[in-house]
Amino acid sequence: MGAILLAFGSALVGAVVGAVLGAYLQRKWTPDMSAEIANLRRQVTEFQSKVEAQENARKAQEARARFRPRAEVRGEPPEPQFLVLTADRDFELTRLDYIADTGAMVTFEDVQKSGGRIETPINSAKVMQVWNLRPRQGSLPVQFQFRCHLSLDGFETEFLVEALIQPTWKSVGNAQTFFCKVTLSL
Repeated sequence: MGAILLAFGSALVGAVVGAVLGAYLQRKWTPDMSAEIANLRRQVTEFQSKVEAQENARKAQEARARFRPRAEVRGEPPEPQFLVLTADRDFELTRLDYIADTGAMVTFEDVQKSGGRIETPINSAKVMQVWNLRPRQGSLPVQFQFRCHLSLDGFETEFLVEALIQPTWKSVGNAQTFFCKVTLSL
């Protein structure tokens, strides 16, 4: 019986020593994952920040792409005419191209005006250059475009304004004088 107790005691002591030794060795040999977990958390945070920044940039790009100011023409020849661009946010008009109905740029002028409402004079000599490209059509209007080069939040974009040159005759003094009146196409 003593041999059985001795064997049982030895087995019990061996099991306890094995468990303690196993726990000790597991602690020593198992790498500490807290540093890797902290690194992964930092990477996930950086990734989320990048995704958020890209999403904000995409939304801003879409807003710029949808940006369309309202256009109107003010004035009657022989007085100066003005192209008026109005929007619900500030923008900058940097250049105004005069585009023939064929799509060719005839002439341009640098503008450099900014605000939510921009009023720029329409150059009658440049309108006449567009008019003179076409064979005489009597009193029929000629189609053309203003290509407005805009800057919105530091990004460049273009906006096309469809227009017509309508030939008109007005009395100036004792003479009938020819004018090119600019109106917007509907």
